[in-house]
Amino acid sequence: MARALEIFFEVGTTIVTFEATGSDGNTVQCDFTVIVIDNENPVFYSCPSDVTLTAPVGQTSAAVNYSAPTARDNCGEPTITTSGPVSGSQFPVGTTTVTFTATDASGGTATCSFKVTVEPNDIPLEITCPQPQNRSKNENCEAVVPDFTGEVTANKEATFSQSPPAGSIISEATTITITATAGNEAKQCSFLLTITDNSPPSFSCPEDQTKAYDPATGFALPDYRDQINATDNCGIKSIVQDPPPGTVIHDDQLVMLYVWDTSDMLSNCSFTVTLSEEEVLDITCPTDQQAELGDNCSFVVPDYRANA
Repeated sequence: MARALEIFFEVGTTIVTFEATGSDGNTVQCDFTVIVIDNENPVFYSCPSDVTLTAPVGQTSAAVNYSAPTARDNCGEPTITTSGPVSGSQFPVGTTTVTFTATDASGGTATCSFKVTVEPNDIPLEITCPQPQNRSKNENCEAVVPDFTGEVTANKEATFSQSPPAGSIISEATTITITATAGNEAKQCSFLLTITDNSPPSFSCPEDQTKAYDPATGFALPDYRDQINATDNCGIKSIVQDPPPGTVIHDDQLVMLYVWDTSDMLSNCSFTVTLSEEEVLDITCPTDQQAELGDNCSFVVPDYRANA
């Protein structure tokens, strides 16, 4: 009677061969095939539970940490893969499903999943603009609008736009408007950008001068305003000479020149007019002369210059 054998076969195909030997030494063989099929899928243990949480104030996502599940299989340790954000990731507002798949050596699979629901922190969008700003005018009496969006704060994640946009050229005080957008919300704030002319006029001041004069009549000051070639980035408003042109002086005089631009910025200079008395020409003529006519009833006029 044949004796039963207890043999464990691995998953897959195995050929079993039997050989019988007779008393005369002859042998005979036969074989058969054993196919072991793994029909048992892996099994998950401790799949994470669904998670619900609220996003931080002003945020549109939240960080979620979870423990990965374990799985077992009758034919060894299965491989586990994850579909969805990994633990510690930022999960967006809404519901996200994370799915785990365990696969054994025979291709058998099992899945488990859980849902992460991030609820929005519904607070109204609020933004804060910078305080009023000031910039200097350039050589063309204008200013370039800076980008102020980086100086705006909001109580939640938002994108910002600016009007007029950065790079615009302005020549006067301008209201800057910032628009913040977060989802379907939009909020605006405004502030005033003023521009100031900080460049005073420039000009060449006359040098100190010495003028000859007659003490009896004095010396009339000329108009020095046309001699200074005044320039300014925003234009010249007025030029004043003190004492004014035409003033008659009898002594050395400090002359002041004042130049105002259209922004009322002032530049000034001074120089001295020194008076030098003129030598007065005087002459004494000879006394009246009497002469007699010559033979030809004529008279030759002598050179009287030496008698003057």
